[in-house]
Amino acid sequence: MGPIRWSSRFTRWKDVDASEMKIFLGLLLHMGPYTLPTIDRYWNTDTFYKTTFWSSIMSRNRFQLILRFLHFADNSGDSNDRLYKIRPDLNHFNKTMREKYVPDRNLSIDESMVLWRGRLVFRQYAKNKKHKYGVKFYELCESDGMILRIKIYCGKSETVTEMGHAADVVFELMEDYLDKGYKLFTDNYYNSVSLTKQFTGRETYICKTLRSNRKENSKDLVNKKLKKRFCVIFQSNQMLSYYSALRKTIRWPKKLFLHILEMFIHNAHLLFRKATNSDIRTLKFREAFIAALIGDKMPKKSIMPNRRETFHYLEAIPPTEKKARPTKPCRVCTAEKLRRETRYFCPVCEVKPALCVEECLKKYHV
Repeated sequence: MGPIRWSSRFTRWKDVDASEMKIFLGLLLHMGPYTLPTIDRYWNTDTFYKTTFWSSIMSRNRFQLILRFLHFADNSGDSNDRLYKIRPDLNHFNKTMREKYVPDRNLSIDESMVLWRGRLVFRQYAKNKKHKYGVKFYELCESDGMILRIKIYCGKSETVTEMGHAADVVFELMEDYLDKGYKLFTDNYYNSVSLTKQFTGRETYICKTLRSNRKENSKDLVNKKLKKRFCVIFQSNQMLSYYSALRKTIRWPKKLFLHILEMFIHNAHLLFRKATNSDIRTLKFREAFIAALIGDKMPKKSIMPNRRETFHYLEAIPPTEKKARPTKPCRVCTAEKLRRETRYFCPVCEVKPALCVEECLKKYHV
């Protein structure tokens, strides 16, 4: 970054406290379900985009300043760790879930992709995923979708043991749940005979499909000819649903941070439903979560009575320079394709419609 000009908004920076950071995160999260093309349009006063929600809580310049300087780690950190900019958030998620929640017996490992088309050394291409380009997340989940532990794939720089990358991923995600009698369900990408043997020795059971080209496969098993509707192994593949990370940010650490934050919200929603036996929908819970973050700054619900609940009346149309008693076409009669002029209008309605006395007044406000 070059020298800052005196007119730059950067010169008006002031420190952020916890309360303001919660408000900022609430606004940022709400940009997910309420999508506009760019961030500045949330504060746009143009008729196409006008909304007062964001501007009534925080100014556009302040929001963009916080977003610009949002960091999660010291930039002078360990440069050998490709994830050092997001490492504190990643570790915090895994630590919190390990210490605060005990999962049910059935667990699942799968992967998801966070959309990212920019330049990034560990960006992945996945042909069969919804987002073909992005950052790959390995996730250990409960059968109901609760996310227990996450690992971000950061490319070939990772150290790989003799078992191979897939087995290393499984061991890293399961390290807190071995020797406890859990059942792990995976797809055939993670499966191998050697991994199954090692997990069996750690009192952990694996249920998965098996690729025919894996090392140590039984020849009898691989060469076995199966008839239609018969199988040798049972599989269970848990699909994980989650909110896509917000697409308005520029730098990848902020995008991954938001994805991890939304995983927390996803887990909180599942925990709330379990604790209260509630069937609250995901979006409704998310909106309540955002409102709690914003707190007292949350706009109060405006009580806008509909036309039926408001007392409407008629007034004479004010005189003009040319006419002392001007008239206008009645709004109701015109809609009914009748040509009828009236000297009265409703001053309560926003559009100030011209209306005939009695019947047209009643029809318009029903």
